[in-house]
Amino acid sequence: MFEDTYTDLRKWMYALHLFINGKKGIAALQLMREIGGSYKTSWRMLHRIRSAMGNKGDVYDDFRAIIEIDEAYVGGAPRKENKRDKATKANTGMIVKGEMIKRGRGTKKVPIVGLICRASNQVHAKVAYPGKTGKKLTGKQLKAIIDEVVNRRAIFMTDQYTGYNFLSKSEHAHFTIDHSKEYAKGSIHTNNIESFWATLKRGLHGIYHQVSPRYLQQYINEFCFRYNNRKNPTTMDLVLLQSIKR
Repeated sequence: MFEDTYTDLRKWMYALHLFINGKKGIAALQLMREIGGSYKTSWRMLHRIRSAMGNKGDVYDDFRAIIEIDEAYVGGAPRKENKRDKATKANTGMIVKGEMIKRGRGTKKVPIVGLICRASNQVHAKVAYPGKTGKKLTGKQLKAIIDEVVNRRAIFMTDQYTGYNFLSKSEHAHFTIDHSKEYAKGSIHTNNIESFWATLKRGLHGIYHQVSPRYLQQYINEFCFRYNNRKNPTTMDLVLLQSIKR
């Protein structure tokens, strides 16, 4: 632990400075080396900062007009089949342990749903944990995530996943892009939210390496906050203000 109140405050502000100015954040182990103390203290400090970043306030009032939606999956890297697994599958048709992990919606990784507003260039992302029946990314789940930030009629751009079909029956306009054929068709695309996924995954794998599903939403909040305030010169002041609001 730290020695006194003054030292605590000074180290807290230094930790906040390192965290905010790190393009993809800073790992708790690295922070421990910078400020001293224990790993547990550094880890707790970083999560307190992420909690403040998740205090959205009125930042999502600008979700309107054209909105892109897409999903991403985080977790372990896919593992290739070995020769024995391939032979067993060829001879018996059975799915065996060690078979290559599927990508996309067939994977066992944790799904994240993200929305980005083209007008305000604001992003919102939410971990979509499986429901009580074990299903994930159902229309009901997707609608609940959309309703958190969209409170007016809008134009939605998605891929052809059937979970988004409810949008065509709603008050919203809905356009889809078939990624098996093309990545964009004029203004119909999801390239902006996919660019955010690339930044998120580089940060999770490059800085934090491994994130527990229990705390994943806090890390998602961090990267959303960074993206939404990347041009804000008073980001540190905003984090301090939002920490007071909690």
